[in-house]
Amino acid sequence: MRHRWKVKDGIASCMNCPLVVKEYRIKMGGLPKCVKQKSETPKDVYIDALVICPKCKNKVPNTIFCVYCAVQLHPLGWMNRG
Repeated sequence: MRHRWKVKDGIASCMNCPLVVKEYRIKMGGLPKCVKQKSETPKDVYIDALVICPKCKNKVPNTIFCVYCAVQLHPLGWMNRG
């Protein structure tokens, strides 16, 4: 993949990857290849943040008690350290 440069005040930044260089370095060459950065979406980050309550069947935060029906989801003293 080729770099797509955006230049501002003599500083060039690639629009595909996090590479930032001075503008004259583009003409000199020798820059690393462009590797598209995988973006973290909230879906990837918070995959374990919600669980389904066994009693009311709602998606609730992964805590000790359900916020809707107050059924105990985990034993007391439980910590999510995953």
